[in-house]
Amino acid sequence: MRAGFSPQWRDFLLAHSAYFRGLDDESRSRFEQDIRLFLAETRIAATGGAAVSWETRLLIAAGAAAMLHGRPEWEPPLADGVTVYPGYAFDRNYQAGKGNIAGQAPPRGPLLVAEKSLREGFARERDGTNVLLHEMAHFFDLEARKGGMSIRAGGENARPWPEILAAEYGRHDFAVSLLSAYAAQNEAEFFAVASEMFFENPGPLQEAHPGLFAILKEFYHQDPRRVLDRLLD
Repeated sequence: MRAGFSPQWRDFLLAHSAYFRGLDDESRSRFEQDIRLFLAETRIAATGGAAVSWETRLLIAAGAAAMLHGRPEWEPPLADGVTVYPGYAFDRNYQAGKGNIAGQAPPRGPLLVAEKSLREGFARERDGTNVLLHEMAHFFDLEARKGGMSIRAGGENARPWPEILAAEYGRHDFAVSLLSAYAAQNEAEFFAVASEMFFENPGPLQEAHPGLFAILKEFYHQDPRRVLDRLLD
């Protein structure tokens, strides 16, 4: 924290994080502060407790900072930290290089993510997919449920978060949805997939599913279009 924000880190984020690139100077300064706090307080380790590269650590912190940017009073919901697996995936027995699981958010324990899939999610900007955002959204969803969170969306009175999400999931037409088919699995996956799109490509999401967008906007208390659209000016 005392060392400040490394110019090397800033250059890396400008090259690899569209969200960071779209922030104005004041917001970027706060984003950098949030990253320093996250890295100081959050355990990030490879399997077996091995060290993780600064680039991967920085991308994990940047994902958290983006999702928390509209809610500075929230704490990152990662009390048990993040465990990084090598390669693109691991299997149900947590063997690296096998299976097709790119990330996981166990109710107890650290967030699990495969490093190459994590990096690919940041490299493919605006494609609506990012495994880190997906898995972190699961933790935010769990925290909102445990904390009895209520939100208001579309001018409605505040309602409990599980009720709002269940209603939106129930009326969503997956046959014509902009979201991937995986979103139809259950309410939790619906929210996680939608959160990926919300932060990666919010414009099309708002146009195709304005009600869902309004709920996410209220949940995260921000509109990423205002950030990412600055890159188009």
